[in-house]
Amino acid sequence: MPPHYPPLPVAVLPPQSANDYEAYRNRLVDLSVLELSLAIHVFRVPLLAVAAGGPRRGGALVRSAC
Repeated sequence: MPPHYPPLPVAVLPPQSANDYEAYRNRLVDLSVLELSLAIHVFRVPLLAVAAGGPRRGGALVRSAC
């Protein structure tokens, strides 16, 4: 029988609640993509999932170990 793991709590929040919102806002060329972005709250840390569009073609959800 496979091990039983507790459910992983995940929440979708407004982008401004992300820990890295300010960092993205300072680095993005086209700030309009922030309107379509979301904060994904996983493992007690809300991180920004930035929408692709305009000059932005994609990216990655990265968390620093610091």
